[in-house]
Amino acid sequence: MEKTLTEAPFNTDKAGHTKQGTLDIPTSATPKEELVVESKNSNNASPKEAEAQKGDDQTTPAPLHSVFTHRQRIFIMVMTTLAAFFSPLSGQIYFPAIPDLAASYHTTTGRINLTITTYMILQGLAPTVMGSFGDGTGRRPAYIVAFALYFAANVGLATQRSYGALLALRCLQSAGSSGTVALAYGVVADVSTSAERGKYLGPVAAGAMVAPAIGPTIGGLLAKFLGWRAIFWFLAIISGVYLLVYALFMPETSRKVVGDGSISPDRWYNMSPLQWWNARKRSKIETEAERDAQGLRERPKFQFPNPWHSIRVLGEKDILAIILFIAVGMVAMICLLASMSPIFQEIYGFSALQVGFCYM
Repeated sequence: MEKTLTEAPFNTDKAGHTKQGTLDIPTSATPKEELVVESKNSNNASPKEAEAQKGDDQTTPAPLHSVFTHRQRIFIMVMTTLAAFFSPLSGQIYFPAIPDLAASYHTTTGRINLTITTYMILQGLAPTVMGSFGDGTGRRPAYIVAFALYFAANVGLATQRSYGALLALRCLQSAGSSGTVALAYGVVADVSTSAERGKYLGPVAAGAMVAPAIGPTIGGLLAKFLGWRAIFWFLAIISGVYLLVYALFMPETSRKVVGDGSISPDRWYNMSPLQWWNARKRSKIETEAERDAQGLRERPKFQFPNPWHSIRVLGEKDILAIILFIAVGMVAMICLLASMSPIFQEIYGFSALQVGFCYM
């Protein structure tokens, strides 16, 4: 195609000197030629300019840490806080009833205090097992197994008639309830980022701290008006209600199983009824595609807990020093709390109810 050329006039200054000569300017261009010019200009752009232009055209949102809504997170945190409440509650709820237990079993308070010792030993060991179980298999099966053991132990404690059964069942009670504290911190990490984790850890820690204050008071009330067996019936009832609510409504949160919460678990023991219903409506191909997108290529299988993964952190000197410091304080506190009930009843003539109020 021929181009029509026009001759641009000479621009001269006042002295008559020439500033610009003849220019060949196309007076018309087809749309195809304009596209060619634009494509050449884009090809000649530097890589940084190309990336900037691409970023302006399309922005990719950052991936969510968790797809659980705000209300779902609140429900998860309430259930987690209540679960962490049981272990310290069970450890100290029957302190005011120690003299009554000694009289019922025709033994000394020193032998009854052995049930506190065995409870505290299992309270220290159980989190290493339950924490590993929850990390490898999922939070739901770990919580359900823990509360099933705890519920059965409380029913047994409320009905047993021998000192040996009391000692053994207190160990089982501790094994069931104590792992919930370690699992609670895992659930918080599942549903929150490190930047917002503090506001979720606060209520969980508060639940574990409030229980020792109100536990002996509840135990004193029950022992005073209903007898010491009512303490364990009370624990059996509230743990049974909690286990039912948890099994029906609590979703699986382990990122190893459900990723950010959008993936349906493959194993039936990881599914709540709602997750099971949602899994029925999704095809297997969709689920596999989501698992691949989030890097969960291997399905988690049932794994026996390995407490060594938790115990080996004691090899770190700074961690060992912190744990020993906390352990010394806990020993002193438990010695004080366990001896208060028989001493106050013997010296001051307090009843189980009055001793329970002293723990507040």
